[in-house]
Amino acid sequence: MKRIAGVLAATVAATAAMLTPASAAGVTPEVTVASNADAGTRAWAVAHPQEVVAQSTECGGNYNTLVYIDGNLPGDVNGDDGSMAAYAGGGLLCVIFKNETPGKANYMFLQACPGTSASSACGTDDGYYSKYAGPVYISQGTGGCWTASYKMKTEAEDRYLINGKRSYSC
Repeated sequence: MKRIAGVLAATVAATAAMLTPASAAGVTPEVTVASNADAGTRAWAVAHPQEVVAQSTECGGNYNTLVYIDGNLPGDVNGDDGSMAAYAGGGLLCVIFKNETPGKANYMFLQACPGTSASSACGTDDGYYSKYAGPVYISQGTGGCWTASYKMKTEAEDRYLINGKRSYSC
């Protein structure tokens, strides 16, 4: 009986270690920049290495390749209220829409789709967030093409700070 309990405890511990994000286990994951990433993404990754790693941990352990970072979103009224990041891992993309406004949570909407049009393959997240909407997970479109639709309202919900759509790698 002790042997069975010992094996069971070891199995549970090993399984938990596999399922625990690297950041929670005290390990800093290694994140690379995709070979086909644009110059803006590459420059941002060099200038913000800690943020590259921090954002990847929001996606989970397998998402360790930065594919795209977009700090200049179309539809961003002030030009600095949010950004989009995508990480690849396990054949999927993890997309995060960051809230870069000071203060409390804002209503945010994110829909990411493989290709250029909405379908049942899209991932969607919306709600009130102070850090980010997402992550949403989608399959990588043909040639890595994907499209994001995104919105963020003011805290008072009287207007949109960001309301846009952009296709990446299409």
